[in-house]
Amino acid sequence: MALALLLVTAAFLLDRGLAALLRPRVTGPVRQAAAHHPVPLQGVVVKGLSGLTTGTCLSFAPGGKDRRQTVFIDAGHGGLDPGVVGRTSAGATISEKTATLEVALALAASLRTTGYRVVLSRTSDTTLIGAGAGGTGNGVLTREALRQDLIARVDCANAAGADVLLAIHFNAYDGLSAGGTETYYDSARAFTQQNARLAKAVQSQLVAGLGLPDRGALSEASLNVPTVDAAAESYGHLVELGPAQQGWLERPSRMPGALTEPLFLTNPQQADLAASAWGQRRIAAALNAALDAYFAGG
Repeated sequence: MALALLLVTAAFLLDRGLAALLRPRVTGPVRQAAAHHPVPLQGVVVKGLSGLTTGTCLSFAPGGKDRRQTVFIDAGHGGLDPGVVGRTSAGATISEKTATLEVALALAASLRTTGYRVVLSRTSDTTLIGAGAGGTGNGVLTREALRQDLIARVDCANAAGADVLLAIHFNAYDGLSAGGTETYYDSARAFTQQNARLAKAVQSQLVAGLGLPDRGALSEASLNVPTVDAAAESYGHLVELGPAQQGWLERPSRMPGALTEPLFLTNPQQADLAASAWGQRRIAAALNAALDAYFAGG
């Protein structure tokens, strides 16, 4: 990977939740890229969980013939955790938390029309846990709060009985030229083959749909870098995809999963895609095609 070491480290530790602490500094006038929310959805709170923020962990029934397949979509980051921040070629800022939510909402709407039940980790700019769970420091969530928020997303996917977990993130680098698409899966699970098949389907469809450099469908074992936390070093997996470990992740995900980063927000031309309704729909369409291929056995 061509990621800066600190950003890779944050990804390895907390599914890149610590990127909020490491995000590029934006200087000069700030003009935020416009949001392009689809028609608001009316969801049902997934049963069996408590203490989550309003508008999170919501289930949406299929809009077409029921395929009896449930997709959990996690829009990475949210609330006090913005993820990485980039600029479009026109100079507008675009945050990862905004772009992931827009893509997740577009994907959910598309999947429902073809008969999938969809569960969204969040439907607005928020974390799943309240601000008091784990604490904040200097206006950002602490490492422990970020970990607990990721665990809440795993709990939501499990409680919903999801057939697959798809986490949507965007990449970053400390230069403007790095770009491309990459997708991760965990190679230490009982369903590793399904993980790899899902990740490869996602990667293939995104590369075909966006036309960006193919950085690969990668096992997180390939992220052979040190972490910034001893507990995370001992764990060595992405929280949303990894196996159980006492004291770190007691309730791991129970379904095949992948974490994808379709493009680099720190590349202005690629940030244009993430900030535009057209680009968001393009990413969502590729992810929909990937899920169709996965469930078809491809």
